[in-house]
Amino acid sequence: MMKLLDYLARLMGTALGFTLFGLGGVLLGIFVLPLVHLLTPDRPLAYRRAQYLVHIGFRAFVWLMEMCGVVRVQVNGREKFSGRQNLFILANHPSLIDVVVIGSLIPHLVCVTKTALWRNPFTLGIMWGAGYIRNDDPNGLIDRCVEALDDGQTLLLFPEGTRTTPGQPLQFKRGAAKVALLAKTDITPIYIELHPTTLTRGEKWYDIPNKQAEFNLSIGDDMSIDQNSGNLEPTPIAVRQANAQLEAHFRELSGHYG
Repeated sequence: MMKLLDYLARLMGTALGFTLFGLGGVLLGIFVLPLVHLLTPDRPLAYRRAQYLVHIGFRAFVWLMEMCGVVRVQVNGREKFSGRQNLFILANHPSLIDVVVIGSLIPHLVCVTKTALWRNPFTLGIMWGAGYIRNDDPNGLIDRCVEALDDGQTLLLFPEGTRTTPGQPLQFKRGAAKVALLAKTDITPIYIELHPTTLTRGEKWYDIPNKQAEFNLSIGDDMSIDQNSGNLEPTPIAVRQANAQLEAHFRELSGHYG
């Protein structure tokens, strides 16, 4: 009986959390963020203000989900974000809400997001208002990411390009490696350990696990990838080697934390 009551409480908490998340997305996207842009002629400043408001919304969502016993979030190495900007963050992607969890930690963040979020009325306004980058144009995606880093912004990218398949080794697309080579920047890795798995690819919001899901985020030291000998455009071999280096590093992290 206690297990059933716990399950029902977490199911109701999940429903409440996603309902308020959707309503908050509409409120921010339709009313608040357009007003921020209207009242802030300086476009970069408008995006920063919008990103901060989104950050507050993400923090509220994570707090609510923790209070309802749906999730528990632990962060190792949080101090590595303190006072820093212009980070290129790469993370594995085990859950639908990874971007929300990471976004709740960083006040100003540009995210690479899937096209479906730009077609969803609950998230479209946030995508636009915060200056997020859609992933449907591979060439344009690379350019936008490099521009964001060159402009001093903090960028989050999931190099797998989709949610991690539980139990399978990490396999990265080469876009993240190419961005790092073109922007000539170090990478801040985040390895997300999630037990039990929830909101993985193909799961619905109501497919909750049999106990509270624990997100353990381990923020690693900055890593450098082999640079491209000063070339403006990295060669395919350089990109392939850099991508292999990234995959090896994250697999090492998964072995250490997993």
